[in-house]
Amino acid sequence: MNTISSTPSSLVQKIIDAKELIETKSKLKPKIAIVLGSGLGLFVDCVEKKTIIPYQDIPHFHSTTVEGHAGRLILGSIEDY
Repeated sequence: MNTISSTPSSLVQKIIDAKELIETKSKLKPKIAIVLGSGLGLFVDCVEKKTIIPYQDIPHFHSTTVEGHAGRLILGSIEDY
């Protein structure tokens, strides 16, 4: 029995929705992702050619609830990478 559906699952569709919005905001094609935890936000100062997208603008992303969290996705390069 074939269990593979021809339509994407709800989760896959949410990922596609977010990806499509992000691609409209930036021409960058990231190769590496760095997820920063609390207290590491200053690392963003090292990022060049920034595209900043507030989480609230990205489909299916939740707003941040942690005090001091900027709640944004930042795309860019570091030392030409």
